[in-house]
Amino acid sequence: IPGIWRNLKKIFDGSLTQAHIKDQQQEQIDRLQTLNERKSAKKTKRQVQVGGILSVADANRAIKKRATAEEKKAERKRLKELRNAPLGSMPPPLTASDEAAIDRNIILNLVEQAYPRRSDPNLIRWVEDRI
Repeated sequence: IPGIWRNLKKIFDGSLTQAHIKDQQQEQIDRLQTLNERKSAKKTKRQVQVGGILSVADANRAIKKRATAEEKKAERKRLKELRNAPLGSMPPPLTASDEAAIDRNIILNLVEQAYPRRSDPNLIRWVEDRI
């Protein structure tokens, strides 16, 4: 029976050694993972914008687009108020500047239909010079 006890002791000692080695390897893996997480962490809290306005030209384009949209919205609102006005009421008379603005808008709309690049400043300047 001493041979069996000796063999069992070798097996148990080997198992304990394997368990200790596994613990050491797991600790080493955990240390390496935390080190890699620290290395790959963001250095700053600055956020980079994704999409939207990224340049000055984009900002200017967005401002022009919003301004024209607001003008069109105001014009639609004015026309809606005129349509919904009672029959006896007269709209206020147009001033010379109103008529010039209407003429300018009519010409610009015609030019926009003819030329798809409606934001071309040279084209708008040409229309304003002709009025």
